[in-house]
Amino acid sequence: MNLGFISFTIMRIFSVLLYRQRVKIKSNSIQGGFRKLDMVIPERFMGLVIGKGRETLSNIETKTGVALKVIENNLYIKGSTEQGKEVIREIKAIVVS
Repeated sequence: MNLGFISFTIMRIFSVLLYRQRVKIKSNSIQGGFRKLDMVIPERFMGLVIGKGRETLSNIETKTGVALKVIENNLYIKGSTEQGKEVIREIKAIVVS
């Protein structure tokens, strides 16, 4: 093996490790203070729950006093456990209607 190939391979491994670390840090910081809502929302209903221009989510936030984020088809909440239960009730009402 030549030295150039070994150096390239080591640099490539190092860059992959750095990338993985950056992704972990990024995914943790996205959730900063938010926790995943303990509810599975079928993908076909996510558009309905989010609403056009995030309108439905904003209405839920106003009614319940929480902050909501959608990350990779999962809903994250910043609020108390009781507020989380209110959010779940609101979402069930939307999906059922």
